[in-house]
Order: sequence, then C-alpha cells, then structure tokens
Amino acid sequence: MFMTLGGICSFHAVVRYLPLHKAAQNRMWPEIVQIALELLAWMPMLAPTGETRRWEAPPFLRRRTYEPWCAGIRWPSAGYAVDPAPVRERIGRDEAVRIVEEELERVRQGKLSAGLDPVRMAVEQVERHELVWIVSWTSAEYLRTRNPYLMLCGNGPYLVDRIDGSLHWISVVAAVSDEWETDYRARIRGQVVRTAVDDVHDEVRAITTARGRIHAMHTLRRRIPALSHAQVVEYVTALTDGDVPAHLVDIATGELVPPVDPFRSVTTVRAAHGRRPR
Repeated sequence: MFMTLGGICSFHAVVRYLPLHKAAQNRMWPEIVQIALELLAWMPMLAPTGETRRWEAPPFLRRRTYEPWCAGIRWPSAGYAVDPAPVRERIGRDEAVRIVEEELERVRQGKLSAGLDPVRMAVEQVERHELVWIVSWTSAEYLRTRNPYLMLCGNGPYLVDRIDGSLHWISVVAAVSDEWETDYRARIRGQVVRTAVDDVHDEVRAITTARGRIHAMHTLRRRIPALSHAQVVEYVTALTDGDVPAHLVDIATGELVPPVDPFRSVTTVRAAHGRRPR
C-alpha cells in the first residue's frame, strides 16, 4: 500500500486512492505517505556492515532487512542460521586471553601434580569471530626463540564466547574447515539452524499448494523412505496444518541429517560462570 501511495504523482490519482470520503479525514494520509517514504529511504542504511556483512548473502536476511513485514515467512536458506542474534559483546580480547592463559596454567599444574614435566604454553594469536574469540596457542619457548623444532603441531585453538565467556576447544580439522560453526550455533548458542529437513518441509508445502496432498505424499515418501504410509499421511497433514510431531521429525532427521563428526564438533571446557561440564 505504501509503495502504491508513494507512486502517486497527480492530484486525480490522490483523490482516487485516498481511502476516506471527507477531506478532513484524509489529511492524515499525506503524512503517512511521507513517513513511509522516509522508512524506505532509511532501510538500506540499516543493513549489516563489517563482520556481519556476510549475512547479507542469504536471501532470507535481505528480505527481513528490507521487508520486515515478511519476517514470519520461512525462506529457503540451507546452511545459514535462522534469526541470528546480534552480538552483545561482553568479553573483550584481553579477557579472552586471560581465560585461555588460566586454562593453560591449570592444565600445566595438573600435569605437574601427576609427576610430569610439561612444557609451558602461551597464547600465540587471537582472531575475532562473529561468535567467539579464536585463541591459538603454542609453546612459550617457540614464541621466544621462533625455533620451528619447538613449535607444537596438532593443537587445536580455544574458543572464548564473546557474550558469556564460556571456554571451548576445537580440533585442527574443525578450525581449518570452519565446520565447528554450525555445531556451535545450534548446540552452544541454541540458535535454530536450517537443515535438509527444513528444505524437505518447504518442498512438500509447495507441492501441496501447487499440486495437492497426493503428490506431496509421493514426494515425501521418495525423500524419506523410512516413513510408513500412515506416517507419510500424518506428516503431510501436520505440515499443512502446522508443526510436525517430534517423533516424525526425528525419523526425518535420522534419514537426512548426517551425525555430527566428533572431530568437527565443539568441546566445552568450561561453561559460563566458571562451571565445568560433567
């Protein structure tokens, strides 16, 4: 409606499109149109910048940035987290370094107590990520001498959450491939991450609307063969009416979503407020 009114360029068009009958009642509409045009002009300036600029790539975020009235629609964007929360950074770089140094010293003291002679470790590099501080570490002797024979290999970095300061660890494989991020968003941050199950849901809903429930059932049966005929009927009906029951989603997840590789997942070393996982 705002765009239609915004495109009005003649007096006759104004008279034709004004919703009320009396001139006094219609005086509010030019003010509403002006506000709407100002909002449209300001919206592009509210797009993410800096580190979060990559979130402009998924179509769903562009629509939610420039068309907030469409925020309730589930847009296809496999591989991206839905509704990424803005980072309210409470843990700075120096605090992240201190947290990791305390953990390195705790590990060293534990080895000393066991009668070992551990090498002293130190923080080597700190990288800022959207979610965490990525803290790399190596032997203190290597940092002092830069002798490659004293450099550690295979030691994955620590992750310090930028909001609550919780400490985590990832393997070198996960750090190089960046495959830890999906696990971190879903399990540590509790964000809803789209999977292949969401893609199937969108496909079945679209086929139900375009061709009917029978075609949708055939499609769902091909995508998830583990479902029985009764479960397929229940699944499509639930997708049409609302949410799918949890036991059916579990079957679809087991068929479509590969299990998390432990070498590419996140290991929590210390939860927020200093609590260690059991």
